[in-house]
Amino acid sequence: MLHNLEPTRVPIKLCGKELYLRYDLNSQLYLEHYYGEVDLFLDKDMDSWSIGDAVHLLRAGLMDCYFKENEDAISQRRWDDVKPSLAGLGRMVERSGLPDITMTIIGAIVASLPEVVEGAEPNFQTGAG
Repeated sequence: MLHNLEPTRVPIKLCGKELYLRYDLNSQLYLEHYYGEVDLFLDKDMDSWSIGDAVHLLRAGLMDCYFKENEDAISQRRWDDVKPSLAGLGRMVERSGLPDITMTIIGAIVASLPEVVEGAEPNFQTGAG
């Protein structure tokens, strides 16, 4: 059985421009670079997220929107060169919009998680059919 491995894209409007958030393995590598253990960070209550946390999560989700410009930087793990820049995001987000953006980020992260099939048992053996 084949599964759709394409993470879900969640629309977000920033500065009047419709973009999308997509959290894939590249996003996770970006977040691991800044936070170490991503799961520990994501287990934090969102009320304890700093503005910097929200901006990094937003940037991680937006990397795919700019994939053509970001491909070399992502491949070489030059995270500071990824578009949009932190400074650019700072200009695109108003503080008053952070609660809505945070909820959209959470929704996009949840949407990116693989679906769990009820009653399914994982098979981690390679070559098992």
